[in-house]
Amino acid sequence: MKDERERIEGMLSEGRISADEAEQLLAAVEKADTRQEEEIKKPRLSRLALAGALGLPAAVVVWLLLFGFAMIWAEGPYVEDRASAGATLVALAVMLAGLGLSIGGYVAVRRAPDELRGQKLALFGIWLPAGLLAATAAMGTVTYFLLDPRRMGVEEERRAVERTWRKTKEEVFRALEEEREGEAREREDATPASPRCYAYVGEMRREVRPSEWPMQWFSPEGVDKIELRFRGQAPVPSASAVAGETSWPLAPSKDNVLVLCTTPEIRAVWQKQGGLVVQWSRGADEAGSFALRARPEAIAVDEGASVTVVQRRSKDIPGSRGYLEVKLGDITAGQVLVSIRTAEGETVVDTTSVRRGEEIPFTFGGEKYVLRVVELVNLLVGDDFGTFMVLTEGDAPGWRRIERLLALVERSDLTFIRNDKEYTPAEAAAHLRSKLRVAKTKVEIHTVEDFIDKVASRSFTTARPYLMKLPDGTTVQAREWLHERAAKLKAPQDE
Repeated sequence: MKDERERIEGMLSEGRISADEAEQLLAAVEKADTRQEEEIKKPRLSRLALAGALGLPAAVVVWLLLFGFAMIWAEGPYVEDRASAGATLVALAVMLAGLGLSIGGYVAVRRAPDELRGQKLALFGIWLPAGLLAATAAMGTVTYFLLDPRRMGVEEERRAVERTWRKTKEEVFRALEEEREGEAREREDATPASPRCYAYVGEMRREVRPSEWPMQWFSPEGVDKIELRFRGQAPVPSASAVAGETSWPLAPSKDNVLVLCTTPEIRAVWQKQGGLVVQWSRGADEAGSFALRARPEAIAVDEGASVTVVQRRSKDIPGSRGYLEVKLGDITAGQVLVSIRTAEGETVVDTTSVRRGEEIPFTFGGEKYVLRVVELVNLLVGDDFGTFMVLTEGDAPGWRRIERLLALVERSDLTFIRNDKEYTPAEAAAHLRSKLRVAKTKVEIHTVEDFIDKVASRSFTTARPYLMKLPDGTTVQAREWLHERAAKLKAPQDE
């Protein structure tokens, strides 16, 4: 503005403007200077106060959006109540955030009144949410004490509605399943000679599916009789139940019905063979069969119940006749999630994280077993896999000592000599573990001494003894060295 005044004075001295005009121009310049100074001194609006004042409107918008989406996508009983509760929680968080910003804005304005303004806006952002929260709390308190939901039976009604909804959903699925089964029966009925097979467990009758259908499992000791019915057809001249090499004929009972009453002998053979097949035939062109698998009473661990499973897959446990399967997750950082389930979908071992050498105890058929992690292998190329072994509870301590002995071999500074070739301790331990998995199916191994004498002392192919080269260059038989180290391990009863 100083330059403007000098320019006006220059114009006056040159005679380009009169004195009155110069005075008017100077007055206008002075007025503009005053206005500019006032604008500079005016405090700016606090951003915290503004953001806090917008907290409550933002909470309302968030509530409406969330409630709307929940009403569109949610299902089940009390959808409106659950949608309102969820939207309210999020909106409450937004409103509390706005309240905090308003408090911060109010404090900032009070500390610097010459630089900031917006005190009223901050108070609006404080008192309106606070009043709303206080009113809501008061209404909730009054409602709780005057209209107790438990006393009025509202909670019981809510639970009843939820149970009804779940039951209705299950009934719908059951109806769909029955409809599919009905369609399958209609297709089966199109063949006049196709019979129906039933197994009677006490007073309950259970239909047996044909052999080509997914297998069904039965407990032989609970089955009293097996019945073969022919719809509107004369009984077939040939029908029998077969288990292994033993068979029993089905006897006529009444029109179009053949029956086999199970005896203790039949149940014993059925259980031992793992299944019973009911066969029928009429001539050379019409025949069929029904398979009744036997639930195993125990796991035949003497058959070598070790199994190798690729990650993210499942595999039957040897000795369980396909009834038990172990399932693996991803093998990561030396550990994996493992579960055991029956072929009927029942959980025996829930999902558990394990590492190599760890054990999972479980019970099956009244017997106690241990699932032991033999190894977990991560491959750069191909699928990772794990090897597991099922042991009886009595055998588990001996196998723990075997694993400790193998770990001792792996950490040693000796050289392992097999058939005149030298191997590192890690290679020796890996070879003995692999050999143990094979030997378990051929010989009985229950203790660390069994392992040393039957597996770790000599070669199966050449019968030559294994040797250990000590750090000083001398060699000793592996059998002596392993027995000496095994004697220093803890005994099974001490574990």
